[in-house]
Amino acid sequence: MSEKHLLSGNTVSRDTSLVTEFTEDRRNDVSPLDIFGERFETPFASPISLPSATSAFHNYSVGDLFQRKDSGAFTGKKGVVFLTVHLVATYKRVSSEFDFTDAAVPRRVLTNPHTPISEALPHDNRNGDYIFTVNEVLSAGTANYRVVDLLGSGTFGQVVKCIDEQTGKFVAIKAIKNRRAYRNQARVEIQILQVLATSFSDVKNTHVVRLLSHFEYREHLFLVFELLDINLYELLKQNGMKGLSMNLVRSFCKQITKGLIVLEKAKVIHCDLKPENILLRNMRLPELRLIDVGSACFEEHTMYSYIQSRFYRSPEVILGLPYTRKIDVWSLGCICAELFLGIPIFPGCSEHNQLCRIMEMVGEPPREMLVQGKNVKKFFHVMSKKNGEVKWRLKSEEEYCRDNSKPLKSWKRYFAQTKLPDFIYSY
Repeated sequence: MSEKHLLSGNTVSRDTSLVTEFTEDRRNDVSPLDIFGERFETPFASPISLPSATSAFHNYSVGDLFQRKDSGAFTGKKGVVFLTVHLVATYKRVSSEFDFTDAAVPRRVLTNPHTPISEALPHDNRNGDYIFTVNEVLSAGTANYRVVDLLGSGTFGQVVKCIDEQTGKFVAIKAIKNRRAYRNQARVEIQILQVLATSFSDVKNTHVVRLLSHFEYREHLFLVFELLDINLYELLKQNGMKGLSMNLVRSFCKQITKGLIVLEKAKVIHCDLKPENILLRNMRLPELRLIDVGSACFEEHTMYSYIQSRFYRSPEVILGLPYTRKIDVWSLGCICAELFLGIPIFPGCSEHNQLCRIMEMVGEPPREMLVQGKNVKKFFHVMSKKNGEVKWRLKSEEEYCRDNSKPLKSWKRYFAQTKLPDFIYSY
């Protein structure tokens, strides 16, 4: 399937003027345990200076090339190639005195801020991030990885694109911050990925990203993964925030479901399933991988109560109930709708607004959820009658903000429909 086919889809009827607002609001929709954040932000690189070599470099200009007898070789398309791709060879052709090696290439800094925190930690910035530079080599014992570019950064660390110097293949390396809590969570991620790799080694495609190796270097933990392409959110952006074709939506949902089945068999809860954490293997084939199990946990060890990115957060997590792998199924449903509609079906600007949108579409939570949820009083007024019967009334946005000391946020309605059947029949 071609890239063009990947981006063909539905023409969804909605207020398109709100797409920009929605995109900005989405930046705040971050899971508390989100390793790489909602948006990947590439820091400003430090200025690049010309490489310093011998004095011969300074004694010859580009104009000198065209004064030579064979200057015809440097004109037209050939000239562009000689003055870009083969620039070093061109200067050597001009002067045998010219000498240049890769060691002289300036090391562009990829991490921001890039100032070391101290002499004792010369490779760490104040945030605990490893300070990456282009072309530096990360030593992993028997393997070496040369840094090519920054792919993303977030709460737990950074992801860089590297070349495995032993195999010549590109890989993605996640560098964990030099902080104990982040390292501990990263070790849980390694444990989960190793369990998946061992338990499903005979499965051709688990639709879960493969951990190739991991190592420690300069007091940082590094995880080496297969290099993948763009995520589903970026795919929707490239499609103008329009829904994808039904065939593609069906294919994607089937693959995500297969990935969740693998996690279920391993008794793992992903805890942060969203379009940003589902990547295409490449743009030629619609083959998916679930990534970022840094927020994941084993079913018998559900340590955190505040999980999942808001747009995909399940009612039981919002209300403070014990959760199971069913919360991933809720996220899957939200993702399926988003792939078809083009934007999230529940784009809440706060937890209260998120709950309001959910209730407006699917109704009030079951009584047992309201009885057991430890966060219910944040969102509902609990009223007892004389006969002992308990009633719940959802707080207004103003009441919720006042009672919980939250700022009042404005929000928009992106769809005219509020009920699920209306969505189905309208689109």
